[in-house]
Amino acid sequence: MTWAEVAARLAGARTYWLGTVTPSGAPHAAPVWGAVHDGTLYLYSERRTAKARNLAANPRVVVHLGSGEDVLIVSGLGPVGLLTTLFGSRMGAEVVGIDPSPERRGLAESLGARKTFDPTTAPIVEQVRAAYPDGADKLVEASGAGAAHEVIGSLLRPLGMAALVGLGSTDFKMPLGQIVHREIIVFGTSIFPTSQYDEIWRFCRRHAIAPSQVVTQRFGVEQGAEAFRLADRASTGKVCLTFDSGC
Repeated sequence: MTWAEVAARLAGARTYWLGTVTPSGAPHAAPVWGAVHDGTLYLYSERRTAKARNLAANPRVVVHLGSGEDVLIVSGLGPVGLLTTLFGSRMGAEVVGIDPSPERRGLAESLGARKTFDPTTAPIVEQVRAAYPDGADKLVEASGAGAAHEVIGSLLRPLGMAALVGLGSTDFKMPLGQIVHREIIVFGTSIFPTSQYDEIWRFCRRHAIAPSQVVTQRFGVEQGAEAFRLADRASTGKVCLTFDSGC
């Protein structure tokens, strides 16, 4: 493709994924607003953000045409999956949740998920493809389940992207042909670096997000055994222990 053809495609989007390199060499991706003018793509960012600091130190960059209106599948709606749902929906994505727990699916819908599916009622690929024939643009795998890993490629459209955050299984198995022939990007991440804290909290303030929105039960420390039994059922949001009954 010529640059004119690339610019024409870029001009049709409002939101872009900007990939930069952190000081440690790790990738950092973030959705940004932008516009094409006279064949040049302009992206907006405050100078104090992590992506701006990354670019100042290292000019290597990649721009993904996926918009903030992408279909995002969140596989596993525990506390991490619920937070992903909360943030993803506020970024403008159409969030689709997958979890066998009706309670967790209900929580996800209350936090912004457009649709949720129970993977135990019918093959999950058939359920998702019936609603989204082309597949999803992005997927966050938060369950760590081997069965969930195996269908990642079938849930994503070509050139889709999957982030692995769940640690329920020590092994990862996915058909290699799906990654190669569908050109899917799969990467793992554990937690955001401290360099992104300020940016994340600014986003929370702008969108009135409180992480406590995913907390469904609080117990005093003396009720720790009961709290862990409840958490082990995998049917709630975040279960917290408090040291002060007034918290």
